[in-house]
Amino acid sequence: MVRMPLDTSGMTEDTANRMIARLSREMADTVNRDMDGYLTIDFEKFSVYTLFIAPKCYIMLLVNVVSKPGQDDTYKTAAYFKGVESTRRDAAPTAKRIIAGAVKSIFDARGSRESILAAVFEVRKQLRRLLDGQYDLSEFVLSKQYNANYATPSPPAHVQVVERMRARDPGSEPAVGSRVAFVMVKRPVVLMRGAFREQKAKAGDLAEDPRYAIAMNLALDIEYYIRRKLVNPLMRIFQHIIANAEQVLFGDVYRELDARRRISSSDAEGEIGRYLVTRGARCRMCNRINDKTICDYCERKAQEFDQCTGRELFDRRLQYWQQRKQKCEDDCRGCQAANDAPVRNIDACTNESCPNWLNRDYARKQAVVWECASKQQW
Repeated sequence: MVRMPLDTSGMTEDTANRMIARLSREMADTVNRDMDGYLTIDFEKFSVYTLFIAPKCYIMLLVNVVSKPGQDDTYKTAAYFKGVESTRRDAAPTAKRIIAGAVKSIFDARGSRESILAAVFEVRKQLRRLLDGQYDLSEFVLSKQYNANYATPSPPAHVQVVERMRARDPGSEPAVGSRVAFVMVKRPVVLMRGAFREQKAKAGDLAEDPRYAIAMNLALDIEYYIRRKLVNPLMRIFQHIIANAEQVLFGDVYRELDARRRISSSDAEGEIGRYLVTRGARCRMCNRINDKTICDYCERKAQEFDQCTGRELFDRRLQYWQQRKQKCEDDCRGCQAANDAPVRNIDACTNESCPNWLNRDYARKQAVVWECASKQQW
């Protein structure tokens, strides 16, 4: 890389790109002339904004120069990631999406104050959607390569998932060398010292096959994804940009998670609570025991974050999952039509590696839950 301290203020984007490309070609020609055939370099692209995070870890806004004989150069701008989580295969798709959205907001205005505020707003908005459950199941699917032998005394999480799949249905487990997909589910709730609390468990005990999680209606551990998969990647980027980055981005999220944990413990939420509590109404939004259709906690959260009442927020969620279910089913029908499937039945599709296959079943489950809650008397 060659750093060029140029002043492009007052120039249009096209004029600045042409000037940088011309100077870059002149530098390449000078090097080639001085090396006299021992070394030849070609100019391909340049970066107008770069965020260096760590050694061999940076994000660039690259401008690719496309040259054709007899025509003017064309410039194509794209973000380039090196060493960050968005380039790793084992990273959570949720982290990739949020990081990509934040970087796009930063690069849109070339790192100005407005772009930093837009990036913070984008991250907080996506975290709010994550807490409200407005992400598809495929966004939470992690994957690891399954090998024959491991040096660790306790098997990793994806190996335990393979063992459970083998115990349930021998022959359905992934082969050695393939990647194992799994999700992290919530910890079981047990009675401890006179109160219901989440049982301590290792990551291997919480990892589960996505298809099994859908079939058994297991809840995802959103707190695990936020604290383990999102905090560190986002902090590596924003700690160089804003002060108190963790408090700015995750302050409200931490308070929300703590409040959910306290309410969950006091209301005996979870599988055990469902069996022990036989009477009493439940909140339509969070399914916690409450004498109101919308509990005070959900009503206050709706007014604070969504600027609406709890009933209006409930109708929005119901409409969201109904529309999401319809879109996933339409995508399956379009896929079958494009592949000229002999039987046009989306339920007969066996391509379980397709992300839309998981999203369709997950959206159906969520739509049924919200539709059943809407049919109850308010």
